This record gives sequence, C-alpha cells and structure tokens, in this order.
Amino acid sequence: MSGSCSSKSRGFLLVGIRSNRSGITWSLSPIGWLKFNVDGSRQGQPSKVGVGGVLRDNGGSILLKFMKGIGVTYSNFAELTVVKEAFRIFFSSQWVSSFKLCIESHSTNIVKWVNNPRLALWRIRCLVGQIENLKMNVSKWSISHILREANDVADGLAKGDANRDDDLLVVF
Repeated sequence: MSGSCSSKSRGFLLVGIRSNRSGITWSLSPIGWLKFNVDGSRQGQPSKVGVGGVLRDNGGSILLKFMKGIGVTYSNFAELTVVKEAFRIFFSSQWVSSFKLCIESHSTNIVKWVNNPRLALWRIRCLVGQIENLKMNVSKWSISHILREANDVADGLAKGDANRDDDLLVVF
C-alpha cells in the first residue's frame, strides 16, 4: 500500500541534514518511517554501472548501506534495479514489521514508473513487475523524487561501486 513519508504533507517540521553541494538539504522522515535513499551511477551509455543506497531512521542515523555492481547497462535499468534492491533489503530486514518505507530517488522517471507501472517502458516491464511483487510485502511505502544534490550519500555509494566484483551490505 502506497503512502507518503513527506514531512511537509504530514504537518511535521522539516528538519534537514545539509548536503555538501549547493546548500540543498536532505530531510528527515516522520516518526514510524525509515528512509532509503538510492542511486545508480554509470560513466557513458551503456557502461559498467554501480548502484547504492543508504537506509536512515527518523533521526537521520544510518541503519545500513549497500553497494553493488550490476554490469553493463543503461541508466533507467540501473535506477530501477536499485529501487528493487531497496525493497528487497527492507523486506528481508528486522524493520519490515515495525516501520513504513520511504524511498527517495533523483530519477523522476523511476518514481513515476514505480507509482504507476502501466507507464513503464516495455523493455523494463519485467523489472517493474518484480518491484510490484516486492511492494506487496511492505505494509506501507512511498517513493518520491529528491534532488541529486540532497542524495549525495547514495550517489557516492553508487559511484564507488561500478567495478566491484562483490556486493557490499553493511548494517550498523
């Protein structure tokens, strides 16, 4: 079931963690929500791609980070793959029964396709279907757009991983 983790829409004070770029801030999630910031990174199109994400609680503390190389592909596939990984990791975690999930991505296409799978391009519908199956296992979730400048931790994880031979998951 989709929901909203936007602090603005729930009447909460928007508290942020200042990014290193442009003064744009990352905002905390409301109580009861965990926030997964995700990103995919590639150099050229298509090329080797890395994906990464960071899961934080409503106080901004990092609960886990992951990095994964996914081979040679194009950006939309990478951005969908990292959303799929976020749902998969959250569904397998100790937090799935106690918290709602908010995912933030800088890709407006990915946000649109996860929220409305019928709009997805035909060549990625299989991956969108896999995400649909994972979404059914999370009681309440949302996905929203975030500016790239406020997503610098996930961006750094993705950029550092395109040439990895193994996956990395660190739980704090």
